[in-house]
Amino acid sequence: MLRELELVPDIQAQLRGPFKFKKGSEKRFALALAALAMHLEKVEQRDQDSAVQENLNRIARVFDKAQEAIQEKNMPGARRVLASVCEQNSTEPGIYTKAAKMLADAGLHMDAIPFLEKAMEVNPRMPRPLAR
Repeated sequence: MLRELELVPDIQAQLRGPFKFKKGSEKRFALALAALAMHLEKVEQRDQDSAVQENLNRIARVFDKAQEAIQEKNMPGARRVLASVCEQNSTEPGIYTKAAKMLADAGLHMDAIPFLEKAMEVNPRMPRPLAR
């Protein structure tokens, strides 16, 4: 198992040499493995944070695209883009509310209603979708 661990690139980068277990050095060996586990957890957390940030950036770009469509008076395109991004990221907090606000600010109050309804469906205790 230790030989297989040594082949993993993230682990290789942390090792100063091959794993060697000697009788009597169990405590030191356990500390080395614990440090390695902490490093791997940090790498995993960094990767997860990076993925979350990339998704947020992608959502922001799509909302920018919808705003451009609204400015160009392409209302069907804006609605389609907003519906798509909201459907694909339905677990993102406040996404339906943000889409509804964008449509309402553009004067498309009737188009904002389905987004407000979905926002209330996703989180019925949230009063914000009704605030304006």
